[in-house]
Amino acid sequence: MIRDVGRAKPRAASVMAELFGVPIEAVVAAIYRAPARLLAGLEPGTARRLVASLAELGLTLDIVPGGGALDAGPALDLAAEIDDPALADAATAVIAEFLGLPQEEALELLMTPPGVIMGNVSAATVEAFARRLPPGALRLATADPATSRYALFAGGLDAGTRAAVEAVVGASGTADNGGLVALDLNHEDSNRLWRRLAGTPGARLVNQAFLRFEMVLTGIAAVDEPTAAALETLAGVPAEALPELAGLLPVVVEDGIPHERVEARLLDYAAHGLAVTARLATFAEQVLVVDSGPPEALALLGIDTAAALPLRLPPLPAPRARLARHRLEAAGADVSQFQAPDRAA
Repeated sequence: MIRDVGRAKPRAASVMAELFGVPIEAVVAAIYRAPARLLAGLEPGTARRLVASLAELGLTLDIVPGGGALDAGPALDLAAEIDDPALADAATAVIAEFLGLPQEEALELLMTPPGVIMGNVSAATVEAFARRLPPGALRLATADPATSRYALFAGGLDAGTRAAVEAVVGASGTADNGGLVALDLNHEDSNRLWRRLAGTPGARLVNQAFLRFEMVLTGIAAVDEPTAAALETLAGVPAEALPELAGLLPVVVEDGIPHERVEARLLDYAAHGLAVTARLATFAEQVLVVDSGPPEALALLGIDTAAALPLRLPPLPAPRARLARHRLEAAGADVSQFQAPDRAA
């Protein structure tokens, strides 16, 4: 039995498929949906020799009595966000090795919101992957696609496609500037929609478990000590900063809030006289302005080292902007960052 993927690399699947004469798809499923039965009906001595041999591939293996079903639990999708930009390269190397991808493709998975890097894998595979990561490098989130709820973001649909989508989402869809947003779609409806929308520019269908929101403070009932203490507890804003903050509204006071926690978070703020709006941040774009820096800092991003400073860069998806800012600052640049005026849904 394969207990989990352990330290194995993707090539282990092709080695085992050739060794046992079975389809590689079956071996891949057994490895990444482990615990799973690999071979049955073996004599104990043969089983021990096979375990000793296959363990060299890095797999975590076990020998169990025949019969009985193995429960690997639900198949999961896994998304990741960079937690410490200084460890992004090390985390990308782990993803590349784990999935058998070039480094550039592994980084692209991280940089493309909402950062889904694996699908249809077991909890054991997620745990094996997490063990390989440098501590604190990534924030991981999992979701069972079969029981999840989904969000649709679609803009610029032609009349026929829009009518077909509205037939599925019904009254749950809301229109905005010719676009369409629908929340809380079930797995069946989301699959129906994606069969229609796959390849449609501007259409996104996202597991709501992977959406992240910002809390934007828009109003303060009273600028006093209890309110300051509440804001410090809720968002980590120093109590002494409240008077200044009150003159800068609206201000983002918290980010990275999962969809399922948004409603409760809004109520937490409201209970203390703080008016807060939840704003979708997953697909937000950020603008970087390089205020100053040595030529080698600009060269990191392929920028003309003779360019006049300050230099405003084109809008970037939030993960790319965060990593680019880290790399520029590590090379000695002074960088400002702000939200792009025309943010995507």
